[in-house]
Amino acid sequence: MKETTRFRFFPGPSRFGAEPCVVAWPDDAARPVPAGALAVVAKGFKGAVRSRPNAPLLQVATEVAGALVSILVPTARLVAKKETAREGALGIHTWDEDVRLILDASIGVVRKAIKGEPAEIPVDELARFTPDHDELPEQTVLRNAAQMLGIFAQGLDLSNGSALLVLGSGSRQRRLLGLLPDATTFAGMLSTNKNVACELLAAAGLKVPSGGTVHGKGAARKLAAQLGFPVTLKVATGSRQRGVVPCIVSEKALERALELFPASAELRLERHVPGTYYRAFVANGKLVACASNRSPTVTGDGKKKIADLVARTHPWFQKVLDEKDATLADNARSILVHVLAGYDLEPTSVLAKGQTVPVAFPTSEGFAHDVTPEVHPENARALVRATRVLGMFWSGIDVQAPRIDVPFSQQEAAILEVNDIPAWAFHACPLTGKGVDMAPRIFEAFFGERSPNVPVAIAFDGRAGKLARALVAKGVRAVLAADALKAALDPEADAIVLAPDPARLLEDGLAVPGIDVVLGDVPPTVAGIVEHARKRAKGVRVKDEKRALAVLLERA
Repeated sequence: MKETTRFRFFPGPSRFGAEPCVVAWPDDAARPVPAGALAVVAKGFKGAVRSRPNAPLLQVATEVAGALVSILVPTARLVAKKETAREGALGIHTWDEDVRLILDASIGVVRKAIKGEPAEIPVDELARFTPDHDELPEQTVLRNAAQMLGIFAQGLDLSNGSALLVLGSGSRQRRLLGLLPDATTFAGMLSTNKNVACELLAAAGLKVPSGGTVHGKGAARKLAAQLGFPVTLKVATGSRQRGVVPCIVSEKALERALELFPASAELRLERHVPGTYYRAFVANGKLVACASNRSPTVTGDGKKKIADLVARTHPWFQKVLDEKDATLADNARSILVHVLAGYDLEPTSVLAKGQTVPVAFPTSEGFAHDVTPEVHPENARALVRATRVLGMFWSGIDVQAPRIDVPFSQQEAAILEVNDIPAWAFHACPLTGKGVDMAPRIFEAFFGERSPNVPVAIAFDGRAGKLARALVAKGVRAVLAADALKAALDPEADAIVLAPDPARLLEDGLAVPGIDVVLGDVPPTVAGIVEHARKRAKGVRVKDEKRALAVLLERA
């Protein structure tokens, strides 16, 4: 019996439902699963596999897939059995094409059990679905929300290795290059150089730490003497807290810290600001979220090395230090070394009994406490102003202050950095506090109250061209197309008029999430697909072009 499987990704409404999905067709879908094999599978997925002996492989594999999806991709869901069973298939509603790995693993587990082989889950292959392996969780959050809300979203892998995410269709689309929004242009040049950024912020009347640019050890010693200890030392053009010694307590510690930087490096040395660390996220002129955290610390017993104290006190940090991925491990070791250097210590140092020192940054553990409701209005205005001064659409702002609910002007507080490519997913899942549902706030910042998608019409009776020309005559840049994806990615399209081939539509589905106007009759073979799309966009069915034009102009 053949044991091959065919897979297909549908980017939008299809014969399998309104949302994107990945579908698998195993050739042996009807193959019965004997009692012994079923028992093996059921043991590994307790409570999830409820089929009876000799149930078809398709049924058992679907139950296994449901269990794996609930664990690995909780935002996804199985395609309804009524949609897949008639084709001997199983599927998962999601925009992530890689879920074919989950479908393949589910089918493979059942096949192995039938043959009496160990029914093991390919853990290494499925590891890419764990949060630790998501390099851009912010893009994942937005794509999940876009799928749920019916917003066009398309990821593009660029030739230079960058990930471009397009949100919204046609001329309304917005783009994210990694975490950099399209509205941020030269701002990265300004914010990445911390000396330049601090000069501009200070000139705008915003509070920044006292300090300046230093080249070489002599200049650093001289400025530190003027500022007084403790001080902070950082590379002028670093990011993600690379190359930062946050708190240097003495001249001796400064010498150790300076050894960590190349002699030719441009550095920023500034007065250390005491208080709590806060990270604020501002988008399109509004404070969206603010969180706080403290640095993880260890306390000495006069016997153990700091490295041993870290392993005992912070196993999460030790796990990263031992990570097989050399880049992650090296970055963690660099953080530990830089933070300890400020106290004239290193990982092999024995910490004095009762002495407490930080061993990482406040953001290193990835958790935070939501304080958004506590931010004083004056501070919120200052944070928005800082973003605008540096020409950013959005920013992640590092603040040090005793309290966030007291105006910065009334306490020793400072804006430390303004980041143009900030992480923000953590604001949605704080350790304490309500948190902020970030995706809707991002969409609001990008699109306001306007729909992210340009209006879409579809016609099968030869009138699509006439409708498109009527829109153009009204000053609307309408794109007449058979390929919905290409039209949706066109940044000059104010409206899309589709004239698809019914056979291709049945096979491929639609690449746009919704249809605003259905003009004329629809072939029975694709009626379900068109209706899924129409309902998602709250669209209308019309018989004449005049009414179709009026609806499209209203929504354009």
